[in-house]
Amino acid sequence: MKRDLNELASRISLEDFAKSEFGYKTDHEKTSRRWPTLVKDDEKIIIGNGKDGDFYYNVNDPSDKGNAVKFAFNRSNNWKDTFERIDKYLEQPHTVSRDNRMIEVSEDRHIALSRDFQLKELKDRKYLHERGISDETIDSESFKNRVFNKTFDLKEHTNKLIEEKFPASSSKELHSKAVELAKAKNYSGDYISTIKSFNSQQSPLTDIEKMERLSITKAHFDKSDDRKIVNTAFPLNSEDGTIGLIVRNKNLKEIDGFRDIGLWSSSQVDAPKSIIITESPIDSLSHYQLHKPQKAIYYSTGGSPSSNQPIILQNEIYQLKPEKVVLANDNDLGGVKSNIQILDKLEGKNNNLEIGLVTNEKYSALAILKSPNIDEAATRLENALNQGDDFKVVQARRTGDTTAEIQFPKKVEYFQKIEEHLIREKGLENQVVIHRPFGKDFNEDLQNSRPFSLIKEKDDHREVIGKYALASEAKEAIEKQNTLGKEESNNKLLLVTSYMGREIKLAETGPDKKIQFDKGFENDAITQKIEAARANVKNGDMSVVDKLENNLAKTDYKVETDSKGHVEIKKETNYDQEQLSRHRTDGKDIQTSINKDVSEAVSGKKGSVDLDNQQYKKDKGKGL
Repeated sequence: MKRDLNELASRISLEDFAKSEFGYKTDHEKTSRRWPTLVKDDEKIIIGNGKDGDFYYNVNDPSDKGNAVKFAFNRSNNWKDTFERIDKYLEQPHTVSRDNRMIEVSEDRHIALSRDFQLKELKDRKYLHERGISDETIDSESFKNRVFNKTFDLKEHTNKLIEEKFPASSSKELHSKAVELAKAKNYSGDYISTIKSFNSQQSPLTDIEKMERLSITKAHFDKSDDRKIVNTAFPLNSEDGTIGLIVRNKNLKEIDGFRDIGLWSSSQVDAPKSIIITESPIDSLSHYQLHKPQKAIYYSTGGSPSSNQPIILQNEIYQLKPEKVVLANDNDLGGVKSNIQILDKLEGKNNNLEIGLVTNEKYSALAILKSPNIDEAATRLENALNQGDDFKVVQARRTGDTTAEIQFPKKVEYFQKIEEHLIREKGLENQVVIHRPFGKDFNEDLQNSRPFSLIKEKDDHREVIGKYALASEAKEAIEKQNTLGKEESNNKLLLVTSYMGREIKLAETGPDKKIQFDKGFENDAITQKIEAARANVKNGDMSVVDKLENNLAKTDYKVETDSKGHVEIKKETNYDQEQLSRHRTDGKDIQTSINKDVSEAVSGKKGSVDLDNQQYKKDKGKGL
């Protein structure tokens, strides 16, 4: 009989389980009642307590985290041993429960946790500069000591992984093959994920099966000999200090540790005028650089809010009492859903309505309402969702004395109606502001507002060292940079701008360090951009057809220039809803599927997409 692993995990005190069954001990120096830290040999784990059970994080291996069942499985290597250990534990009485841990409390918990995460001063700013974030922003009082570097030693991590998964004593052939791959460079494929997966199968793999997988695996490593990668880290803090990290570089986007009850924030200010909430710290930095709000505190959730984060945000708002709460999440469906999750927990003049969302369905979503006056609440939301449409959404259905649900089309405009409805119903009109970016997020807005990039080039390596809004600023920057580091004769400086993937070179330096500007650089920079944009538009029409040449969608492009010389390519995609319905898909699916093809088209490859051949449907193996 299949066992419910989540239910099983919820019954286990992970702290007690790790001690009694696996020999871990409490590290009293770094433990608090809420966050026990356990050690065994060189291994250190931090335990948290969630509403669905205990969870853990291995300080030395960010991928080793999860619930009690995952903890046991990662240390038993097979399901039989995992279940035997769990069953043995659950049959015995225990003095430490999940809800009442008898642990010494350390006042220096936040210091210990920060040390566990091995944060370093932000000296390597390459990633932030590439995202258009200036040193002025990074060094401002708002963000000083809020962003760090964290070094990941790939070589050390890989060697530990090999010894754990392929000890020479058990299989010399496997061990040798793993070591051989670990020494490789510049291959595609994810070697680390592959060997980690050997212990995540429902049925453990045999040595022969592991060998077969290794034989077709190619290592994916950094080019440097020492293989040390410097990441940018944003600490997630709770009342106990740092409990996790948002870790970023050009090719990495992950959470180390816990996010569920933590938030990243800018520096605190007295009597803040506004609290500004974003999904990502990069968006907070970008929003600040673009808008320079006075006396503002930024908070980031590190992605879509967890169930606990909106509650924590409300607590921060209650304590800080800002004049405004600004929701500055992404300008897409996910961003609007994040706004709704936060609004649902914010306290206003009327707090009798709760709205939860379920969006598992491909074409529809479900709003779950809870209110003491459920009939009136459901009717008002139903009217709000129906307003302005030619057809009505499915009517509200009462599901209990205080609950109801409404199914509605899974389109961003309906979610925005719920967003507006919550603000009205809770009486938050004078407190909450929705600030949407023009692009997908505020970092995209920042990069679009600073279209000129100064690049240092050496051999095949490029590094963005500055982004500028005006051609005159860019010219001044390359002239200033060109007076520095003249001894590095192999370095070249480039000044470029781009549109839709096409790079336009505006200036460069040669070996003699003389700057060669394109003709009429300052006057013609905008003209060049317009011409490049128009060339893309001319070749950029894209149509989506089926095998009978029926048009399902068509994308048209046009160039717009404002009085300040900003050039934008606007695209408009029209869908044939009748044809799309016949193919059992919708415009969102098409739009997502043809992004790559549209990109190629606007680079000069006019054409169409044949959906029957490309098989864009998510149902594998089925064309349209």
